[in-house]
Amino acid sequence: METEASAEYNSGIASIVNDLYLLRTIECSPQTPLVTKYSKASPILTRVTEKLRQRENYVAFRPMWEELHDRMVYYYEYLNQKNLKKSMPLFRETLHNEVVKWWLECKRRGKLAKTLLHFDTHDDMGLPSTSKHLLRGGTLYEEGVMSGSCGQISWPVTCILLSGWVDHVIWCTPKWIYDDDISVEQSLVCTKGDEFMYIRGSGEPKDKFMLEEDVVISDEPPQSTKFQHNHRFDRVKSHTLRGWTKLTKGILGSKFILDIDLDFFVTNGDKISLKDYRENFYDIESTGRVHGLPGVVTPRETYDDPTSRVMVKDLNKEVSLIKKRVSKFLEGLASMKEKGKIPSCISISDSAPSFMSGDVSRAIFTNQYTPKYYVPVLHVLMLTGLRELYGGVFK
Repeated sequence: METEASAEYNSGIASIVNDLYLLRTIECSPQTPLVTKYSKASPILTRVTEKLRQRENYVAFRPMWEELHDRMVYYYEYLNQKNLKKSMPLFRETLHNEVVKWWLECKRRGKLAKTLLHFDTHDDMGLPSTSKHLLRGGTLYEEGVMSGSCGQISWPVTCILLSGWVDHVIWCTPKWIYDDDISVEQSLVCTKGDEFMYIRGSGEPKDKFMLEEDVVISDEPPQSTKFQHNHRFDRVKSHTLRGWTKLTKGILGSKFILDIDLDFFVTNGDKISLKDYRENFYDIESTGRVHGLPGVVTPRETYDDPTSRVMVKDLNKEVSLIKKRVSKFLEGLASMKEKGKIPSCISISDSAPSFMSGDVSRAIFTNQYTPKYYVPVLHVLMLTGLRELYGGVFK
Protein backbone atom coordinates (compact mmCIF):
# COMPACT_ATOMS: atom_id res chain seq x y z
CA MET A 1 0.00 0.00 0.00
CA GLU A 2 1.04 3.59 -0.54
CA THR A 3 2.23 5.66 2.36
CA GLU A 4 0.30 8.83 3.14
CA ALA A 5 3.09 11.00 1.68
CA SER A 6 3.48 9.13 -1.62
CA ALA A 7 -0.31 8.96 -2.06
CA GLU A 8 -0.43 12.75 -1.82
CA TYR A 9 2.12 13.15 -4.63
CA ASN A 10 0.38 10.62 -6.89
CA SER A 11 -3.00 12.29 -6.47
CA GLY A 12 -4.31 14.04 -9.57
CA ILE A 13 -1.43 13.25 -11.91
CA ALA A 14 -3.53 11.35 -14.47
CA SER A 15 -4.53 14.50 -16.36
CA ILE A 16 -0.89 15.62 -16.57
CA VAL A 17 0.22 12.23 -17.85
CA ASN A 18 -2.63 12.20 -20.36
CA ASP A 19 -1.46 15.51 -21.82
CA LEU A 20 2.12 14.26 -22.01
CA TYR A 21 0.85 11.23 -23.96
CA LEU A 22 -1.00 13.57 -26.31
CA LEU A 23 2.22 15.48 -26.96
CA ARG A 24 4.05 12.25 -27.80
CA THR A 25 1.24 11.21 -30.12
CA ILE A 26 1.38 14.51 -31.99
CA GLU A 27 5.13 14.15 -32.54
CA CYS A 28 4.82 10.58 -33.78
CA SER A 29 2.72 11.39 -36.84
CA PRO A 30 5.28 11.65 -39.66
CA GLN A 31 2.81 12.73 -42.34
CA THR A 32 1.59 15.74 -40.37
CA PRO A 33 3.28 19.08 -41.26
CA LEU A 34 5.25 20.65 -38.41
CA VAL A 35 3.11 23.78 -38.48
CA THR A 36 0.03 21.64 -37.81
CA LYS A 37 1.80 19.67 -35.10
CA TYR A 38 2.80 22.85 -33.30
CA SER A 39 -0.66 24.39 -33.53
CA LYS A 40 -2.00 21.28 -31.75
CA ALA A 41 0.88 20.96 -29.29
CA SER A 42 1.23 24.60 -28.22
CA PRO A 43 -1.90 24.84 -26.01
CA ILE A 44 -1.12 21.43 -24.49
CA LEU A 45 2.46 22.47 -23.65
CA THR A 46 1.03 25.55 -21.93
CA ARG A 47 -1.60 23.49 -20.10
CA VAL A 48 0.89 20.93 -18.78
CA THR A 49 3.23 23.67 -17.61
CA GLU A 50 0.47 25.39 -15.68
CA LYS A 51 -0.72 22.12 -14.11
CA LEU A 52 2.81 21.37 -12.91
CA ARG A 53 3.35 24.88 -11.62
CA GLN A 54 0.26 24.52 -9.45
CA ARG A 55 1.71 21.50 -7.64
CA GLU A 56 3.32 22.45 -4.34
CA ASN A 57 6.27 20.11 -4.16
CA TYR A 58 8.49 20.74 -7.18
CA VAL A 59 10.92 17.90 -6.59
CA ALA A 60 8.23 15.23 -6.57
CA PHE A 61 7.34 16.07 -10.16
CA ARG A 62 10.85 16.32 -11.63
CA PRO A 63 10.31 13.41 -14.07
CA MET A 64 7.28 15.18 -15.53
CA TRP A 65 9.18 18.44 -15.91
CA GLU A 66 11.89 16.50 -17.74
CA GLU A 67 9.33 14.85 -20.02
CA LEU A 68 7.86 18.28 -20.73
CA HIS A 69 11.31 19.58 -21.72
CA ASP A 70 11.71 16.69 -24.17
CA ARG A 71 8.41 17.62 -25.76
CA MET A 72 9.33 21.34 -25.92
CA VAL A 73 12.67 21.01 -27.68
CA TYR A 74 11.08 19.20 -30.63
CA TYR A 75 9.67 22.55 -31.78
CA TYR A 76 12.71 24.79 -31.21
CA GLU A 77 14.00 24.75 -34.79
CA TYR A 78 10.54 25.38 -36.20
CA LEU A 79 9.99 28.33 -33.85
CA ASN A 80 13.45 29.77 -34.55
CA GLN A 81 12.82 29.77 -38.30
CA LYS A 82 9.44 31.38 -37.75
CA ASN A 83 10.86 34.01 -35.41
CA LEU A 84 13.42 35.22 -37.94
CA LYS A 85 10.59 37.26 -39.42
CA LYS A 86 9.91 39.10 -36.17
CA SER A 87 11.23 42.60 -35.60
CA MET A 88 12.97 41.28 -32.47
CA PRO A 89 13.74 37.59 -33.20
CA LEU A 90 13.80 35.14 -30.31
CA PHE A 91 15.75 31.89 -30.56
CA ARG A 92 15.69 28.80 -28.35
CA GLU A 93 18.46 26.21 -28.36
CA THR A 94 19.48 23.36 -26.10
CA LEU A 95 23.23 23.88 -26.68
CA HIS A 96 24.67 27.38 -26.54
CA ASN A 97 26.94 27.02 -29.58
CA GLU A 98 23.96 26.23 -31.81
CA VAL A 99 22.64 29.77 -31.48
CA VAL A 100 25.51 31.14 -33.61
CA LYS A 101 23.82 30.10 -36.86
CA TRP A 102 20.76 32.14 -35.87
CA TRP A 103 22.91 35.17 -35.09
CA LEU A 104 24.36 34.86 -38.59
CA GLU A 105 20.85 34.70 -40.04
CA CYS A 106 20.05 37.90 -38.15
CA LYS A 107 23.20 39.53 -39.51
CA ARG A 108 22.09 38.75 -43.05
CA ARG A 109 18.76 40.42 -42.30
CA GLY A 110 20.25 43.50 -40.63
CA LYS A 111 18.99 42.45 -37.17
CA LEU A 112 22.28 41.81 -35.38
CA ALA A 113 23.75 44.53 -33.14
CA LYS A 114 27.48 45.05 -32.69
CA THR A 115 27.45 44.54 -28.91
CA LEU A 116 26.86 41.13 -27.35
CA LEU A 117 25.50 40.92 -23.79
CA HIS A 118 26.32 37.38 -22.74
CA PHE A 119 24.56 36.31 -19.51
CA ASP A 120 26.23 33.10 -18.44
CA THR A 121 28.18 31.35 -15.70
CA HIS A 122 30.92 30.79 -18.33
CA ASP A 123 32.54 33.18 -20.81
CA ASP A 124 32.14 30.76 -23.77
CA MET A 125 35.25 32.26 -25.38
CA GLY A 126 37.07 28.95 -25.75
CA LEU A 127 39.61 28.55 -28.54
CA PRO A 128 39.05 25.96 -31.29
CA SER A 129 41.90 23.55 -31.95
CA THR A 130 41.76 24.23 -35.69
CA SER A 131 40.28 26.75 -38.12
CA LYS A 132 39.17 23.97 -40.47
CA HIS A 133 35.49 24.49 -41.34
CA LEU A 134 35.54 27.80 -39.40
CA LEU A 135 37.65 30.07 -41.62
CA ARG A 136 37.81 30.37 -45.39
CA GLY A 137 39.95 33.01 -47.07
CA GLY A 138 40.61 34.77 -43.78
CA THR A 139 36.93 35.20 -42.87
CA LEU A 140 34.32 33.12 -41.08
CA TYR A 141 33.11 30.19 -43.17
CA GLU A 142 29.44 30.79 -42.50
CA GLU A 143 28.24 27.73 -44.41
CA GLY A 144 30.47 25.61 -42.17
CA VAL A 145 28.95 27.16 -39.05
CA MET A 146 25.46 26.58 -40.44
CA SER A 147 26.43 22.92 -40.78
CA GLY A 148 27.67 22.69 -37.18
CA SER A 149 31.36 23.61 -37.26
CA CYS A 150 30.97 25.82 -34.16
CA GLY A 151 30.84 22.49 -32.43
CA GLN A 152 31.59 23.07 -28.74
CA ILE A 153 29.46 24.76 -26.08
CA SER A 154 32.50 26.80 -25.01
CA TRP A 155 32.90 28.42 -28.47
CA PRO A 156 29.82 30.56 -29.31
CA VAL A 157 31.30 33.96 -28.39
CA THR A 158 34.52 33.09 -30.20
CA CYS A 159 32.58 31.97 -33.29
CA ILE A 160 30.59 35.20 -33.59
CA LEU A 161 33.81 37.20 -33.13
CA LEU A 162 35.21 35.25 -36.08
CA SER A 163 32.46 36.79 -38.19
CA GLY A 164 34.17 40.16 -37.66
CA TRP A 165 30.78 41.70 -36.94
CA VAL A 166 30.57 41.91 -33.15
CA ASP A 167 33.15 44.36 -31.79
CA HIS A 168 32.12 44.49 -28.13
CA VAL A 169 31.52 41.50 -25.83
CA ILE A 170 30.15 42.05 -22.34
CA TRP A 171 30.17 38.91 -20.24
CA CYS A 172 27.48 39.48 -17.59
CA THR A 173 28.33 37.25 -14.65
CA PRO A 174 26.15 35.92 -11.80
CA LYS A 175 26.83 36.51 -8.15
CA TRP A 176 28.43 33.18 -7.29
CA ILE A 177 31.51 33.21 -9.53
CA TYR A 178 34.79 34.73 -8.35
CA ASP A 179 35.71 36.60 -11.54
CA ASP A 180 36.05 40.33 -10.96
CA ASP A 181 34.99 43.14 -13.31
CA ILE A 182 37.42 44.02 -16.06
CA SER A 183 37.50 46.05 -19.27
CA VAL A 184 40.17 45.42 -21.94
CA GLU A 185 40.92 45.94 -25.59
CA GLN A 186 42.02 42.70 -27.23
CA SER A 187 42.29 40.83 -30.52
CA LEU A 188 41.13 37.39 -31.54
CA VAL A 189 43.86 35.99 -33.77
CA CYS A 190 44.39 32.85 -35.82
CA THR A 191 47.97 32.40 -36.94
CA LYS A 192 49.04 30.87 -40.24
CA GLY A 193 50.16 27.95 -38.10
CA ASP A 194 46.45 27.46 -37.31
CA GLU A 195 46.61 28.49 -33.66
CA PHE A 196 43.89 30.61 -32.07
CA MET A 197 44.63 33.07 -29.28
CA TYR A 198 43.43 36.27 -27.65
CA ILE A 199 46.08 39.02 -27.58
CA ARG A 200 46.13 41.93 -25.13
CA GLY A 201 48.66 44.73 -24.79
CA SER A 202 50.80 45.02 -21.68
CA GLY A 203 49.04 48.27 -20.78
CA GLU A 204 45.67 46.54 -20.38
CA PRO A 205 44.46 45.68 -16.86
CA LYS A 206 45.81 42.41 -15.51
CA ASP A 207 43.24 39.63 -15.61
CA LYS A 208 43.45 37.22 -12.68
CA PHE A 209 40.92 34.82 -14.13
CA MET A 210 41.49 34.36 -17.87
CA LEU A 211 43.46 31.20 -18.58
CA GLU A 212 47.06 31.99 -19.47
CA GLU A 213 47.05 29.61 -22.43
CA ASP A 214 44.13 31.54 -23.93
CA VAL A 215 45.49 35.09 -23.56
CA VAL A 216 48.83 36.32 -24.86
CA ILE A 217 50.20 39.61 -23.50
CA SER A 218 52.09 41.36 -26.29
CA ASP A 219 52.63 44.88 -27.61
CA GLU A 220 53.99 43.63 -30.93
CA PRO A 221 51.61 43.27 -33.87
CA PRO A 222 50.84 39.59 -34.42
CA GLN A 223 52.93 38.12 -37.23
CA SER A 224 51.82 35.71 -39.94
CA THR A 225 48.12 35.78 -39.17
CA LYS A 226 45.29 34.60 -41.37
CA PHE A 227 42.67 36.20 -39.15
CA GLN A 228 42.57 39.10 -36.68
CA HIS A 229 39.62 40.89 -35.14
CA ASN A 230 40.03 43.73 -32.63
CA HIS A 231 37.28 44.10 -30.05
CA ARG A 232 36.49 45.24 -26.55
CA PHE A 233 35.86 42.74 -23.76
CA ASP A 234 34.10 43.67 -20.53
CA ARG A 235 33.28 41.41 -17.61
CA VAL A 236 30.59 42.79 -15.31
CA LYS A 237 28.89 41.33 -12.24
CA SER A 238 25.26 41.92 -13.04
CA HIS A 239 23.42 41.01 -9.84
CA THR A 240 23.46 44.57 -8.46
CA LEU A 241 21.99 47.90 -9.54
CA ARG A 242 25.56 49.17 -9.97
CA GLY A 243 26.26 46.31 -12.38
CA TRP A 244 23.20 47.08 -14.51
CA THR A 245 24.11 50.75 -14.60
CA LYS A 246 27.57 49.75 -15.79
CA LEU A 247 26.09 47.53 -18.49
CA THR A 248 23.80 50.28 -19.72
CA LYS A 249 26.61 52.80 -19.98
CA GLY A 250 28.83 50.25 -21.73
CA ILE A 251 26.51 49.79 -24.71
CA LEU A 252 27.21 52.18 -27.56
CA GLY A 253 24.07 52.89 -29.53
CA SER A 254 20.59 51.68 -28.70
CA LYS A 255 20.70 47.98 -29.63
CA PHE A 256 22.46 44.89 -28.27
CA ILE A 257 22.33 41.11 -28.72
CA LEU A 258 20.68 39.63 -25.63
CA ASP A 259 22.23 36.19 -25.11
CA ILE A 260 20.95 34.18 -22.13
CA ASP A 261 22.32 30.86 -20.95
CA LEU A 262 19.88 29.52 -18.39
CA ASP A 263 22.68 28.29 -16.13
CA PHE A 264 23.05 31.98 -15.23
CA PHE A 265 20.06 31.45 -12.92
CA VAL A 266 20.89 28.07 -11.42
CA THR A 267 24.57 27.17 -11.44
CA ASN A 268 25.81 27.94 -7.97
CA GLY A 269 26.51 24.35 -6.81
CA ASP A 270 28.65 23.45 -3.83
CA LYS A 271 30.81 26.01 -2.11
CA ILE A 272 34.17 26.05 -3.84
CA SER A 273 37.49 27.55 -2.81
CA LEU A 274 39.16 30.22 -4.91
CA LYS A 275 42.02 27.81 -5.57
CA ASP A 276 39.70 25.10 -6.88
CA TYR A 277 37.73 27.67 -8.84
CA ARG A 278 40.85 28.82 -10.69
CA GLU A 279 41.44 25.23 -11.78
CA ASN A 280 37.88 24.44 -12.84
CA PHE A 281 36.14 27.73 -13.56
CA TYR A 282 35.37 26.84 -17.16
CA ASP A 283 33.32 23.84 -16.04
CA ILE A 284 30.97 24.79 -13.23
CA GLU A 285 27.90 22.56 -13.30
CA SER A 286 24.84 22.71 -11.11
CA THR A 287 24.53 19.03 -10.24
CA GLY A 288 26.64 18.94 -7.08
CA ARG A 289 24.38 20.28 -4.36
CA VAL A 290 20.76 19.16 -4.05
CA HIS A 291 20.07 17.89 -7.55
CA GLY A 292 20.97 14.30 -6.75
CA LEU A 293 18.09 13.84 -4.32
CA PRO A 294 15.32 11.42 -5.27
CA GLY A 295 12.47 12.41 -7.50
CA VAL A 296 9.54 10.05 -7.88
CA VAL A 297 11.42 6.78 -7.41
CA THR A 298 11.01 3.60 -5.45
CA PRO A 299 10.88 2.86 -2.64
CA ARG A 300 7.93 5.13 -2.06
CA GLU A 301 8.93 5.48 1.58
CA THR A 302 11.55 7.99 0.45
CA TYR A 303 8.96 10.72 1.05
CA ASP A 304 8.59 9.71 4.69
CA ASP A 305 12.33 9.73 5.38
CA PRO A 306 13.43 12.76 7.49
CA THR A 307 16.67 13.20 5.53
CA SER A 308 14.83 13.24 2.21
CA ARG A 309 12.37 15.80 3.57
CA VAL A 310 15.26 18.14 4.34
CA MET A 311 16.63 17.71 0.80
CA VAL A 312 13.19 18.31 -0.69
CA LYS A 313 12.96 21.52 1.33
CA ASP A 314 16.35 22.61 -0.04
CA LEU A 315 15.28 22.10 -3.64
CA ASN A 316 11.97 23.87 -3.15
CA LYS A 317 13.94 26.76 -1.64
CA GLU A 318 16.12 26.82 -4.75
CA VAL A 319 13.07 27.05 -7.01
CA SER A 320 12.03 30.10 -5.01
CA LEU A 321 15.51 31.61 -5.46
CA ILE A 322 15.39 31.02 -9.21
CA LYS A 323 12.14 32.97 -9.44
CA LYS A 324 13.72 35.88 -7.56
CA ARG A 325 16.81 35.82 -9.83
CA VAL A 326 14.68 35.94 -12.97
CA SER A 327 12.65 38.78 -11.51
CA LYS A 328 15.83 40.78 -10.76
CA PHE A 329 17.10 40.05 -14.27
CA LEU A 330 13.91 41.37 -15.86
CA GLU A 331 14.06 44.46 -13.65
CA GLY A 332 17.57 45.07 -14.98
CA LEU A 333 16.40 44.81 -18.59
CA ALA A 334 13.54 47.20 -17.79
CA SER A 335 16.02 49.75 -16.43
CA MET A 336 18.01 49.48 -19.68
CA LYS A 337 14.86 49.93 -21.73
CA GLU A 338 14.11 53.14 -19.84
CA LYS A 339 17.51 54.39 -21.04
CA GLY A 340 16.66 53.50 -24.65
CA LYS A 341 18.64 50.23 -24.80
CA ILE A 342 16.76 47.24 -26.26
CA PRO A 343 17.77 43.93 -27.87
CA SER A 344 18.11 43.53 -31.62
CA CYS A 345 17.56 39.80 -31.07
CA ILE A 346 17.29 37.43 -28.11
CA SER A 347 18.69 33.93 -27.64
CA ILE A 348 17.89 31.51 -24.83
CA SER A 349 20.11 28.45 -24.42
CA ASP A 350 18.99 25.66 -22.11
CA SER A 351 22.43 24.09 -21.55
CA ALA A 352 20.59 20.94 -20.56
CA PRO A 353 20.56 17.35 -21.83
CA SER A 354 18.27 16.78 -24.79
CA PHE A 355 17.33 13.63 -26.71
CA MET A 356 14.12 14.55 -28.54
CA SER A 357 14.94 17.55 -30.74
CA GLY A 358 13.85 15.70 -33.88
CA ASP A 359 17.49 15.28 -34.96
CA VAL A 360 19.21 12.32 -33.33
CA SER A 361 22.65 13.64 -34.34
CA ARG A 362 22.14 16.44 -31.78
CA ALA A 363 21.15 14.16 -28.89
CA ILE A 364 23.24 14.66 -25.74
CA PHE A 365 23.08 13.44 -22.16
CA THR A 366 26.00 15.49 -20.78
CA ASN A 367 26.34 19.27 -20.36
CA GLN A 368 23.80 19.50 -17.57
CA TYR A 369 24.74 23.04 -16.65
CA THR A 370 21.04 23.69 -16.20
CA PRO A 371 19.13 20.72 -14.75
CA LYS A 372 16.58 19.97 -17.47
CA TYR A 373 13.70 19.83 -14.98
CA TYR A 374 14.20 23.55 -14.38
CA VAL A 375 14.13 24.53 -18.06
CA PRO A 376 10.35 24.62 -18.70
CA VAL A 377 9.62 26.83 -15.70
CA LEU A 378 12.55 29.10 -16.60
CA HIS A 379 11.13 29.49 -20.11
CA VAL A 380 7.74 30.44 -18.71
CA LEU A 381 9.19 33.02 -16.31
CA MET A 382 11.54 34.42 -18.93
CA LEU A 383 9.15 34.59 -21.89
CA THR A 384 6.33 36.06 -19.83
CA GLY A 385 8.62 38.82 -18.61
CA LEU A 386 10.17 39.50 -22.03
CA ARG A 387 6.75 39.81 -23.67
CA GLU A 388 5.67 42.30 -21.04
CA LEU A 389 8.90 44.27 -21.51
CA TYR A 390 9.07 44.41 -25.28
CA GLY A 391 5.43 44.61 -26.25
CA GLY A 392 4.78 41.18 -27.70
CA VAL A 393 7.08 41.63 -30.71
CA PHE A 394 7.74 37.90 -30.58
CA LYS A 395 6.05 34.71 -29.44
